[in-house]
Amino acid sequence: MAVGEVRPGYELWRPNREKAESITTKFVLVLLLVATSAIAALVTIAGFSLITGGGGMGVICLIYAALYAFFAFLVFRWNRGILPVAAALSMILAIFCAVGADSWFARDKAGFENILNQVSAAMDTATLTDLGKQIAVDNKDIAAVATAWLQSKGLV
Repeated sequence: MAVGEVRPGYELWRPNREKAESITTKFVLVLLLVATSAIAALVTIAGFSLITGGGGMGVICLIYAALYAFFAFLVFRWNRGILPVAAALSMILAIFCAVGADSWFARDKAGFENILNQVSAAMDTATLTDLGKQIAVDNKDIAAVATAWLQSKGLV
């Protein structure tokens, strides 16, 4: 008997698909995939002439928008195996975003580079571990720990 076929007299039943948690998770995933597709398509179409990387990058963005719409359809139909594919393509999209991020960070922000270099020079592994311990183990407020450290280094 082939995989996926049901023997005569038996019914193929997937009980997890009927649970409220499964239905809610499916709805949220479909909603997120459709929203991602719509936003990607809208931004790409509206800013096609402004995209860094030219028309080729715009075409790639439109392909991603179409793929995410297709993924939403497949998740809606309970198709197995599409979520790992969507996650992998999301990571590839994140790499594309990282490549294009220089335009976001190339903005003129007076003093930003200076303070960032000072924080990087003052931060080492032992300090970072101690700050993490204060937050995770000692249950101190993140903002308070960061502010105290910046003040102790004279950066604020």
